[in-house]
Amino acid sequence: MPNIKLNGKDIEVDGKDKLLKICLDKGAFVPHYCWHPGLTPAGNCRMCLVKVSNSKKLEVSCMYPVADKMEVTTEGPEVDAGRKAVLEYMLINHPLDCPICDKAGECDLQDYTYKYRQGVSRFEEDKQIKHTKDLGPNIRIWGNRCIVCTRCVRFCEEVTGTGELCVIERGDRSVVDVFPGIPIDNPLSLNVVDLCPVGALIDKNFMYAARVWFTKRTESLCASCSRGCNVDVTVLDNEIKRLQPRPNVEVNQYWMCDEGRLNTRYVASDRRLLRATGTPGELAAAGRKMRLAGIVSSYATIAEMYLFKQL
Repeated sequence: MPNIKLNGKDIEVDGKDKLLKICLDKGAFVPHYCWHPGLTPAGNCRMCLVKVSNSKKLEVSCMYPVADKMEVTTEGPEVDAGRKAVLEYMLINHPLDCPICDKAGECDLQDYTYKYRQGVSRFEEDKQIKHTKDLGPNIRIWGNRCIVCTRCVRFCEEVTGTGELCVIERGDRSVVDVFPGIPIDNPLSLNVVDLCPVGALIDKNFMYAARVWFTKRTESLCASCSRGCNVDVTVLDNEIKRLQPRPNVEVNQYWMCDEGRLNTRYVASDRRLLRATGTPGELAAAGRKMRLAGIVSSYATIAEMYLFKQL
């Protein structure tokens, strides 16, 4: 196995992995947009620049193979300058939508802009205006915010195999769209919203529902089927606002289905049975005779069924 020096520390690495994955696994900060562990690397955002000893220029780490005795630097004036230049191009046509964008507070573009940019643009020309429209029953796109990382396109090609999304136009007019008459409505469609590193793709079910810094996130399991996908539950004022997949390579990898994601309305339904029914006298008489019974839903998790059995 190759031995490399990462930020001055000698480490042994898997020669099959690309440099970005190695850096992230070892805890080195490298900003990125287009790379995702569940998709093939594309190398098109150019944000993951690092300095390597066997190259005279900065290299895109998500596509760069490791070699024995390579020296890698992920921080420094030269690296920072390269990342700042990449961000400047991305922000040329990007609107100042943070105050009204549903991605605010969990947006990679917002975070990296705070880190690398000064809040001042040298671009004085007119911005390119792109479409804002529905791509399917649950997804809406703000094309002006799209940085064309192609995560969503690759997901529909590599994971679902449905291929509804594509990149249209060229140059600074490039934007994600669906093919004519083919909306994105596959069983895993809302994963593209999770994949989007900016506020271009928005879940219409969560749109304008909450600001993430006011919400509480809790780790849980999806109970809609026996797979038990690992999820994060976003809650505001004791009301479930959304479910998102939590990575677990052994169970659901990085994804979850739309049916499980949207199956939360029953929790706050008026029809949900929350307490025993009957008059106080009937309940008291049943308790004295130990004739109490309970019904557990088949949608309950195994853990919930076990706890019910212990009552």
